[in-house]
Amino acid sequence: MNATDVTAFLLESPVELSAFVLSVAYVWLNARQNIWCWPVGGLSVALYAYVFFDSNIFADAFLQLIYLGFSVYGWINWKKIQNSPDEMPVISIYKKPLAIGKYLLANLFLFAAVYLLLYTIDGAKLREWDALTFCLSLTATYLSTKKIIENWPLWIITNLLYIAIYLFRGLELTAVLSVIMIVLSVYGWVKWRGELKKTPAAH
Repeated sequence: MNATDVTAFLLESPVELSAFVLSVAYVWLNARQNIWCWPVGGLSVALYAYVFFDSNIFADAFLQLIYLGFSVYGWINWKKIQNSPDEMPVISIYKKPLAIGKYLLANLFLFAAVYLLLYTIDGAKLREWDALTFCLSLTATYLSTKKIIENWPLWIITNLLYIAIYLFRGLELTAVLSVIMIVLSVYGWVKWRGELKKTPAAH
């Protein structure tokens, strides 16, 4: 794809381009624990809901609407913390098997429910992968609202899966976004790990 083709593609997909830029901004702000990541993220997912629905990626389209709710929750949660003398610390659940088991079990049931639901929708493809990335993305977003550091490696795994899905769907720009998200997730992981080391009791 030459420069002319890239320019033409971007002009034909202004909604996807806008969602792309806002999503990158969201992850960058989130990695820096900036509360404005939530309204920026909310706008990006609203745009992506339209993009995915138009491309018959129904699970991801519905996921964006859930993200929108999480954006409101994240804003309220972080705002409450920032107005408190005790700022919410970055924590880890790596050594908490009960917490990990809880999330794994929740993902298993959610995957089964979404997988079965997608079979009732005409035109839905890649149902297994859509259901899997739906569950992983939802869990990673929830962990992020709680400042649980494991959200970053989970995002890396999820975006690796998304690259293949988006290329199959012909959403090249969004596939590139997933590559950028992986890089930013590594950055966020390193950044939050630095914060985690300042609070040993949070491990």
